[in-house]
Amino acid sequence: MLGAGRWRGTRHTVWRNVTPTFVWKSLNNEALGLDNGGQVSRDFIFVEDMARGLMCCAKNGDAGEIYNLASGVETTIKELAETINDITGNTTEMIIQPPRPWDRSGCRFGSTEKSKNTIGFVAQVSLREGLEKTIAWTKENRANIERCMTQHDYFMERLNNDGPR
Repeated sequence: MLGAGRWRGTRHTVWRNVTPTFVWKSLNNEALGLDNGGQVSRDFIFVEDMARGLMCCAKNGDAGEIYNLASGVETTIKELAETINDITGNTTEMIIQPPRPWDRSGCRFGSTEKSKNTIGFVAQVSLREGLEKTIAWTKENRANIERCMTQHDYFMERLNNDGPR
C-alpha cells in the first residue's frame, strides 16, 4: 500500500493507489483531490473477487491465455470519491484539479465476457460493498497504518537528508 518513487515522497502521497488514498483522507475529513475533475474512469474490483478470479484462472484457465479479472463496471474517480465520502460521512468539499500533464489514461474498464464464458468468473462484490469493507478494515487497522506512515516519513527524511546509502 505504501507508495514508491521520488514523486511519492511526502506523508500525504504515501499511498500508491486512489482507493486507499481516498479512504484514508476521507476518514480524516480531508478534501479529496480530483485530477482532471475526476472524469477519468477505472474498473474497480474488490480483493476477494480478485482472489476468486485468480483461483478460477488456476483451475479452469489455459496456460498462456489472458483473462480480464474485472467487474466490467466503469466508475469515474469522482463517483468513487463521492461514494467513499458518503460512506465515511466526510462533508469536506472535494478539490477539483486540472489534468496532470503526464496523464493520458482516460477511461478504462475491462471486458468480462471471456472470463465469464471460459473460466466461470464473475465479480460478486459491488463497488459500494467493497468500499464499505475496505473502510471498516482501515478503521480496524488505523494504528498499524499510522505506524507504517510514520516509518515511511522517517525513511524519506533520512533519504532526503543523507542521500541513498
